Amino acid sequence: MLTVALGSLISKWRNRSPSSIGLAELQIAKLTESGRAEDVAISPDGRYVVYALRSGGEYSLHLRQVGTVSDMEILPRDLGAFHGLTFSPDGSYIFFVREDRNDPFFKYLYSVPALGGAVRRLITDVDSPISFSPDGTEFVYEHCLPPQNDIEVMIAKSDGSDAHRLALIHNGNSFMYEPGPNWSPDGRTIALPVMLLDKPQRWVLDVVSAADGTVRELYSSSDVIGRPVWIRGNALLFPHFDPISRRGQLWTISFPEGSMKRLTTDAADYRTELEITRDKSTAVAITQAIRSSVWSTSSENLSHGRPATFDDFPVLFIAETSEQELLVVGEDGSIWKMELDNHRRVPFGDLRNASWLSQCGSYVVTLVAGNGTQNLTRINADGTNPTTLVSGNLWAPVCSPDGKSIFYANFDAPQKIWNISVNGGAPSVVSRILGDSIAGWLNVSPDGKLLAYPYTRYSNTPAPGWTLVVMSVKGGDPLRTFNIPGDFLGPYWAPDGQSLEYVLTRDGASNIWEQPLTGGKPAKLTRFTSDRIFYFSWSPDRRRLWLTRGEVSTNVVLLSNLHPGGQPVGKLVN
Repeated sequence: MLTVALGSLISKWRNRSPSSIGLAELQIAKLTESGRAEDVAISPDGRYVVYALRSGGEYSLHLRQVGTVSDMEILPRDLGAFHGLTFSPDGSYIFFVREDRNDPFFKYLYSVPALGGAVRRLITDVDSPISFSPDGTEFVYEHCLPPQNDIEVMIAKSDGSDAHRLALIHNGNSFMYEPGPNWSPDGRTIALPVMLLDKPQRWVLDVVSAADGTVRELYSSSDVIGRPVWIRGNALLFPHFDPISRRGQLWTISFPEGSMKRLTTDAADYRTELEITRDKSTAVAITQAIRSSVWSTSSENLSHGRPATFDDFPVLFIAETSEQELLVVGEDGSIWKMELDNHRRVPFGDLRNASWLSQCGSYVVTLVAGNGTQNLTRINADGTNPTTLVSGNLWAPVCSPDGKSIFYANFDAPQKIWNISVNGGAPSVVSRILGDSIAGWLNVSPDGKLLAYPYTRYSNTPAPGWTLVVMSVKGGDPLRTFNIPGDFLGPYWAPDGQSLEYVLTRDGASNIWEQPLTGGKPAKLTRFTSDRIFYFSWSPDRRRLWLTRGEVSTNVVLLSNLHPGGQPVGKLVN
């Protein structure tokens, strides 16, 4: 599901609109080169930067003095990714949100001395970074209520005690975690971005009164909004995904007027993390770059894969058609037909913002994002005549083996599995999703009789992992359930229909594992020693397994010399 935007800039502490805010000689310096930085924060005085480092499937926490190239490890490698780093107002402690070892949907808030020491758990079930009040006595965070898709804006004392609700945002997507709130310097307002599961679906930048919890929408967009920070003047700086360049960039918005201005137009792709110093002169962010290619293996020997593409075009989703043509979705959401004999690709229609791909008889089916909704779209085999079958907050469409129907899930509360004819018409409910949330794909068995999907329970207490369900395509109670790790990708039915396959990433490499329906321990099928698997699918004849493999490179960047006035000019310092 998705990572995007970030960047940086500044303004005067006056009542001005972003049109008067400029950037004079902004310098952007890369602080890490590993490509494995996962989160970041900067100390209030700007002297230190803390970031999480990914090593295989484990994560450590590192502190760096700005201007040096050496790190001090604060926390050693361990399971559980970080989802929010914040310095205390005096810079002596680092507060961090970290996921549960077994269920990445469930997270805790901890604190640790900035120079290392004993770790203290403060709050259980936290779904965003925290932000301190101006006097440092309290902090704000978000807590998701997944069954009803509500998000609580919570206030707690600086030691984590007396946590209580300030505001409630209805119909907010609570799938994983939120970009995070930010408390204004005058203490009156808290700004936070939320994805609302409205029709159409949209992102909003809300402002909440710290006095009485009233919520007002400041800005709305169909594209992802990252964590906002308050800058000089009554304005906010925040990451925002640009659908034209397909990159995260930096925008400002005046408060309380809501006047928008885009400030960065560089080639970097910034994620949602953003932190700024107390004097608003320096910020930290994370940039990302995706490298991926198509690989194939045969059903006779899955342990020996080989690359099928060799260019730098990032590929995510993949499907082989019944005519033995390979279709792929690029990082930009465009669909391409791959000519494997000469490694060329040609456009498949002119759709953009596509994601899932599935062969459905003589058609191809995909999800296309547009106008704040996900459109389940049927396409002719030659890429023509795209037809929307149903729209909404949809997820993971998959066709039945006979090509007559399509199964999909929705993220609205309550989450359900639906079935619709490939020829269109009214969809019908198959089943309600068990637990609190669907946690992966839907997939139909080769004989068309069974449906598999994973779910998780993560309300109030962590689950020991996720649950993989096998049920009839007609609905009813689960026929089989399996306990699986909470960080898997899938599932997909094995060619013989007697087991389920999924991806696990261990020791820095993704591989496919197989769980027999009869039970027992899963078996490792592929033997890759590097890179991640983003997606995999079997050919219609179940003889070839296609994979998209690669890596997401992420690094910390420091954005300095943020001064009011001037022009939005960014200079990259290597």
